[in-house]
Amino acid sequence: VILDMIMGEDLNGCQIYQKMLALNRDQKAIIVSGYSESELVIQAKQLGVTHFLQKPVTLSTVTKAITQSLGSS
Repeated sequence: VILDMIMGEDLNGCQIYQKMLALNRDQKAIIVSGYSESELVIQAKQLGVTHFLQKPVTLSTVTKAITQSLGSS
């Protein structure tokens, strides 16, 4: 799954990923944000997010991150 770090007023990408992990511990995720790497991004990486992509992203960057994410265990 690709998650934006800013998801609205009440939730962020890290919180959504935590909820997803509660349902499926093997869930893969990539975080995308228009902001630089933050404490929340670091926390998400510690939970298992495979990549942090800073906007704007290119199709080739997203494709590479997806391919690497699906290849990691």
